[in-house]
Amino acid sequence: MHRLEVRPEAELDALAAVLLSDRERLSHELPWLMSRSARSSVYFGERVGQRDADARVFGILREAMPGAQDFGFARGYISGLLDFHAPRLAKAVNAWLDELTDQNSQAVYEIGVAAADNVSGFDRVVRMVADNKLAGAYLRVFGPRIGTSRPSELDLRRMIAVLVDRALNGDQHSTEAALDIVGFWLHQHDKELHTLHDDTVRLLWAVAELGATDPGQESYDWHNLLLALTPKDPVRVADIAIQALLSERIRHHDEADKVLVEAAALEPDAVMELVGRAALDPAKGWRLGIGKHGFHAVPPDAVLRWVRQNGLEAARAVARHLPPPHVQDGKAVVPDLTAQILSEFGSDDEVFSEFCVGVHDGEVHVGEISHKYEREAALAANFLKHPIPAIRRWAEIERDSGLRHAEMWRQHEEERRIR
Repeated sequence: MHRLEVRPEAELDALAAVLLSDRERLSHELPWLMSRSARSSVYFGERVGQRDADARVFGILREAMPGAQDFGFARGYISGLLDFHAPRLAKAVNAWLDELTDQNSQAVYEIGVAAADNVSGFDRVVRMVADNKLAGAYLRVFGPRIGTSRPSELDLRRMIAVLVDRALNGDQHSTEAALDIVGFWLHQHDKELHTLHDDTVRLLWAVAELGATDPGQESYDWHNLLLALTPKDPVRVADIAIQALLSERIRHHDEADKVLVEAAALEPDAVMELVGRAALDPAKGWRLGIGKHGFHAVPPDAVLRWVRQNGLEAARAVARHLPPPHVQDGKAVVPDLTAQILSEFGSDDEVFSEFCVGVHDGEVHVGEISHKYEREAALAANFLKHPIPAIRRWAEIERDSGLRHAEMWRQHEEERRIR
C-alpha cells in the first residue's frame, strides 16, 4: 500500500474502505500516510474522511500528529470529514484544533485553510498571525478566497490591520503580503474604492505608504493601489510616489512615475511643488536625476511656473530633465520648456552642464559606436545657428565631441576587424 498516487475515485474509495474496516492496519499505515513519502495523501485523506461517519480515524489521527512529517493526509481527512459530517463532528474537531494551536501552528494553518468554512479557518489564521505564531505571508492564501467565498470588506480590513501592524514593526514580508491581498481585492472589485468604509481606506493608505519604501515583489499591486487611490487625494498619492523615487529601491521607480502622471493630470501645480521640493532636497534630491524621474510626469507649463517662482536653484534642478532638441519632419525642434529655461537661465554654467548631461542620460544604443557619434554630430549641426545662445553652445560642443569620438571609434573598430 506504500505507493499512493492520485487514482480514480473508485480506487481511493476502495482503499479507504480497507483502512476503515481494519483498525490495526489503520494504526500501522497512518504514520506512513503522514510522512513526506505519501505523495498526494491529501486526496486519499479526503476520501477517508468522507466515508468515516463514526470518526474512527479521528482519534488515531490526533495521537499520530506529534510525529507527523507532512499534514496533507490530515488536512484532506478533516476537510472530507466535515464536508459530510460537520453537524455531528465539527465541535470535537474545533476543540482539538484549539488545543493544537500552541503545539503545532503549521498543522492548524493547513487544516484551517482546507476546511475553512467548518473550522473558522480564517479566524484561526488571523489570530495566529496577530500572535506571531505564523508569519504574515500566511494570510496571502485568503486573498482570493476564504473557503467557498470571496473575502468580505471586513475580512479584508482584518487581514490588512494585522499585516500593517507587523509591517510597522519591521516585517517586510507583511508589507508584500498586504499588497498581494489588496491586489486581489482591487481585481475582484474593479478597483472601486468609493463604497469602502473609512477605516478600510485608512488601512489602504497605510499599505501604500509602506510599499513606497520597498514593495518587494509586489510593485505591480502597489502601483494599482496608488492609481485606485488617486481620485481620492492625488496630492497625497503623489507624495507617496515621490517617497518611492527617493528610496534606495529602484525596481518600482517606473511605476512611481506612472502614478505621478495620473496625479499631476488632476493637480499639476501641487504635484510639481512636491517634485520640486524633492529635487531640491540636499540629501536625496540627486536620486531623481538617475534615470530622469519625476519632472517629466508634470505638464511642461506647471514645470515652467515652478522654475520661475523658485529661480536659479530650480532651473539647476530641472535642467537635466529637459527634453532634448531633435529633428522632426526635417526641421530642427527645441521643445518649448527647454527653450524657455535655457533662454532665461542658460548662461549659468551649472544649468548648462546639467542640460548637456541630461541630453544622453538613459540612452540605449545598438550597433557600431562610431555611427552613434556620427548621428549625434549630424543632429547637433542643425542647431548651430539657433537664436538661443545656450542651444548654439550645446550644438557646437555636441558636434565637435561627436566628430572626435566618431573618428576615434572608427579606428578602434577597424583595428578590431583586422584582428
